[in-house]
Amino acid sequence: MIYTSLDNFYLTPEEVEASPSRADGVDAATEDQLRRFGCGMLQRAVVLLGLPQGVAVTAQVLLHRFYCRRSLKKFDVKVTSIAAFWLAAKLEEVVEIDRPDRLRLRDVLTTFHRLLARAAGSPVPAPLDPHSARYAELKAAVVRDERHLLRALGFVIGAEQPHRFVLNYGALVLGAGTRVQQEAWNLANDSLHTTLCLTLRPEVVACGILFLAARRLGIPLPEAPPWWQPLGATTQQVHAVAAALCQLYAKPPAQYTDVRARGSGGPARGAAAGGADAEEGLETDAGVGKGAGVEAAAAAIDAVTLEQGPGSASRDARTDTARRRQAEGSDRAQPDGEHARERRESRERRRSRSREARERRHRDDSKRRRHHGE
Repeated sequence: MIYTSLDNFYLTPEEVEASPSRADGVDAATEDQLRRFGCGMLQRAVVLLGLPQGVAVTAQVLLHRFYCRRSLKKFDVKVTSIAAFWLAAKLEEVVEIDRPDRLRLRDVLTTFHRLLARAAGSPVPAPLDPHSARYAELKAAVVRDERHLLRALGFVIGAEQPHRFVLNYGALVLGAGTRVQQEAWNLANDSLHTTLCLTLRPEVVACGILFLAARRLGIPLPEAPPWWQPLGATTQQVHAVAAALCQLYAKPPAQYTDVRARGSGGPARGAAAGGADAEEGLETDAGVGKGAGVEAAAAAIDAVTLEQGPGSASRDARTDTARRRQAEGSDRAQPDGEHARERRESRERRRSRSREARERRHRDDSKRRRHHGE
């Protein structure tokens, strides 16, 4: 196989177990559940937005890698998953600036807001008002987490995908039919809910996926010699991938658990002076605000709950919109003197230029008529 330096983030199982979250007191089961919760949100968001599957795959790999460098106690998976999704959309080139119907961050935020509200138990989530304070806080938190994600990974964000190995090797070499390819594609999507992308290369994961897909459908594949050897996989690795996927299907659906205030891992991220920005020596951009971004964003996401009722958030949004319009109306009614004077002078200059242009055209027409004897 030909490897590139863009896809070199691979750890041993021991290094994955010794994650920063584990050092902050988050147990293995909770960390696994939060990772699966974030991956599930990413997968569903791709479906709702109608984006290619590559966006979900890249976003899930980035999310897993990020939490090998940073703790779940300091970076809420709700906000970080949105940042990973937005970065993956850029990497997969689905954010095209010159298209009028391009994917916007507003679309991503409103989609995740709906998904997270449904996950919290709200049957009919109220839409997120793009002009509300909640939206501004969530957007600022996502932009900041995207910057943290890039720095944590050293701007090395290339992620190889097992899907192309599943399709190409399965069809061209093994002669796998449509049923095996479809089953393997589904398994490849589900494999991103595990940490296999952190410990094994994508072609090795693809071998385990093809092996399990064929076994589940009862379709034999050649094993003498083993068909996975050309991709550099061993029998133990193939069996380990299949076992990890079987263990994944035996787990209950992932639920969100707030671990930021539990244990003795220090203050929750977003405190004024003791947050992750100060601890890691990272400066905060003035454009996205300081301090309370992530906690405020998490509070905004959690605002739509069954206790509040589906109409509470919509009333808040209408109130915010009314206040904003009232403020804009008062600004128009009482403009600043200097700005009003500049606007009047600008209007006078435009009128003067228009009069000069009309007079010039009139003189030209008169000369033209005299020239032709009119």
